Amino acid sequence: MGGFIVSDDPNQSYETVEILPSIVNINAIIAAANNFNPLNPTVVKLSTMILDPYVGIKEMANLIAYDQALTLKLLKAANSAYVGRAMRITNVQDAISFIGEYQTLNLLLSCTLGSELLALKLEAYKAAEGDLWHDSVLSSITAEQAPRFFETSVPQVATTGALLYNVGKVVMARFISGEIMEYISICKAGGKDQIEAEMEILNVHYGEIGGLIAQHWGLPHEMIVGITFHHDPDIVKSSISDVTHICHNMVDYFRTEKGDEENAEDPVLKINPNVIERLKPNSDDWFEKLAEAVKERFEKVRSSYGL
Repeated sequence: MGGFIVSDDPNQSYETVEILPSIVNINAIIAAANNFNPLNPTVVKLSTMILDPYVGIKEMANLIAYDQALTLKLLKAANSAYVGRAMRITNVQDAISFIGEYQTLNLLLSCTLGSELLALKLEAYKAAEGDLWHDSVLSSITAEQAPRFFETSVPQVATTGALLYNVGKVVMARFISGEIMEYISICKAGGKDQIEAEMEILNVHYGEIGGLIAQHWGLPHEMIVGITFHHDPDIVKSSISDVTHICHNMVDYFRTEKGDEENAEDPVLKINPNVIERLKPNSDDWFEKLAEAVKERFEKVRSSYGL
């Protein structure tokens, strides 16, 4: 089996394992991932600080304040979200306090990546302009709402991994030709999903490439795990990858909910049952309740932040 693995050691780099013959140069895909556009260094530093229990809002605010563009975007978003307040939010520390630490990180990621991803059209993934970022935001909101519906503790860092879960598609789309798209369609018609089809012909999938990009950016190990293993979370059995797996399936659910609802497959059946067992839902209709909460929150986020 080909692809990449991540060890439990946060300092361990990806290692290539057995590579099977492919019609695409696997090394070219890896090189493209490792040369992906760099992430704003302030955002990278913030993603590390936010996981440090000894770092507080004041230190985060001091970091962001050195980046004028991010400061302006954060204050604009904070005042937009809290338009009903009697006084405007005029400093970064107050903005982080009101929005929340992880919500701030995700907002700044949205600012730095959103404009680029919003304009992308990825024919290989049948993604029209704006679809990729729409799915990313929807996924992140699912992770944000998830703790309300599971007994197992869901770390907040899962929201960032969920936000970036499909970034690998940007690189993979460069290598998926019309011929490969046709083959993937045949695989999917035979019951395989996108990732299984990519593995069969390319020997790597967009989740793994997304993990490489996150590693290239210098993001924390926890986020890399969530991105890389959202399709097969049993490999790592991490609550972060488990939640990102739920997010991935929630995005699929919202993509298909406007279809033939009467004959639609139960979305819960598409979710790895081991994930459900590990997360321990607090009700039988947890998916429906989560979907409703995500839908409501997404509408508020879209109107407040213009996403």
